[in-house]
Amino acid sequence: MSAWRAGRGLWPDGLSPEPPWPYVDRFVRLRPWLETGYQAVVMMRMIADGLPDAEFAERLAEHCQSWMDRLGLSRSDLVACFGEARDAWIREDFAGWLAAHEFYPGVLDAVRGVQAATEVFVLTTKQERFAQALLESQGLTLPADRLWGLDRGRAKEADLRELVGGGPGARRRVHFVEDRAETLRRVMAEPALAEVRLYYASWGYGTPADLAWARGEPRVRVWGLDDFLKLE
Repeated sequence: MSAWRAGRGLWPDGLSPEPPWPYVDRFVRLRPWLETGYQAVVMMRMIADGLPDAEFAERLAEHCQSWMDRLGLSRSDLVACFGEARDAWIREDFAGWLAAHEFYPGVLDAVRGVQAATEVFVLTTKQERFAQALLESQGLTLPADRLWGLDRGRAKEADLRELVGGGPGARRRVHFVEDRAETLRRVMAEPALAEVRLYYASWGYGTPADLAWARGEPRVRVWGLDDFLKLE
């Protein structure tokens, strides 16, 4: 919905004030192909234009670049546009913005349960101020230095390298839970991250092909939501 609001100011032919619900439903189904939040702006335009699923699965990055070229925007411009649309929504209707989000049942309680015993970090492609607002609205306090988002401008494997640490005495034992198979593949390709324990979140935004890959990969443990809720 934020992506739709951002797009309304970009497209010369304009868009309706709110996305039709069939568009929202389709976005949820196509969401596994999105890597970084700002791409949602172009995805909603693609949905409005009626593009087939294969264009999202195979050519999303190409479509994003094409639209940025046509609009004369850079990636950082589109990120800023997306963030500004969220900021405006929050200023005008904070309760409504919060109500548009929903956490998976039990997840926040599971995180709270392990915070006293271990360091918990959230690595997200969402801008940090929005992720922090959502967590705080549910009573989950996370120190600012443990929430790493799009603002850092780097991939999650770079975050993990920092978390693992440099020298042997400083190295952390890291457990990484992720619902994007491609991110896990990139982590596995990093020799410096060979000791990171990897978990594929099967309840998140994934495809049947992603789940089949995770189940066949010895280094990856497939976790359902019930498994995550048993965190200790």
